[in-house]
Amino acid sequence: MRPEGIFPSPEEVKKSRDRLVWKIKESDKQECAIRVEAAKRQKFVSFCKYVAVACISVCFTLGLRYLVNQEPTAQYVELDMESGPRMGHMTLPDGTKIILNASSRLKFPDRFDKDLREVYLDGEAYFDVAKNEKAPFIVHTNKQKVSVLGTQVDIMDYAVDDYFITTLITGKVNIQTLDATGKYSDPVFMQPNQQFFYNTQTGHQAISSVKLDPQRTWVNKIYHFRNEPLVMITSRLEKLYGIKIMIRNEELKKQNLPVHSDWIRSWMKY
Repeated sequence: MRPEGIFPSPEEVKKSRDRLVWKIKESDKQECAIRVEAAKRQKFVSFCKYVAVACISVCFTLGLRYLVNQEPTAQYVELDMESGPRMGHMTLPDGTKIILNASSRLKFPDRFDKDLREVYLDGEAYFDVAKNEKAPFIVHTNKQKVSVLGTQVDIMDYAVDDYFITTLITGKVNIQTLDATGKYSDPVFMQPNQQFFYNTQTGHQAISSVKLDPQRTWVNKIYHFRNEPLVMITSRLEKLYGIKIMIRNEELKKQNLPVHSDWIRSWMKY
């Protein structure tokens, strides 16, 4: 016979077997949970990869579309007419035709925006503006802003002068003068065959009716002076000929030319 207590009793064997079965079941559960978690993690990683690829594709497509649709930055061109008997002729990208007088400068872009056309003038220019109701044509100077639409207009505004003159031939314009603080005034609307004069020193402004003969203007080498101060006349001549005219008598400077005079420059070479 075997000594008592060497072998486990049937009850202890049963308990031991139950513990072993429980451990096996728990081990299976843990292994199954690990597999499920690993599968979930793998699915999540795969999902993230697909999302990342989709985002990169969308961003690339949008970026490419932006680069294709983006308009190049406009480059500004400046035409500078030196003093002397010559004029500059040009046609802008929108079809607007311009004649630039002597001692004048015009700055304009090589392409216009879809909803706005802007140029910058120092001097005198004749504009035959191409009509585009969706894109106003604006001429900026250091004293005024002229908004035009399908218009023929002459603008004389030299930075060195204390005045400017805008003459409307056809169409319609509105003018906003610029004060010393950089603020624009309320717009002044003009009708064809009207001329707007403004003196920046005195603040005097006036709109007058003028009889225009397109064949007898500075564009055709003819200048008209009627009842204008001599100093204004000499100032124009200085810019045209590139000379300096001295008037020593101060009273004489203020005198108006008493009669109508035409300065015909047909003999000058352009």
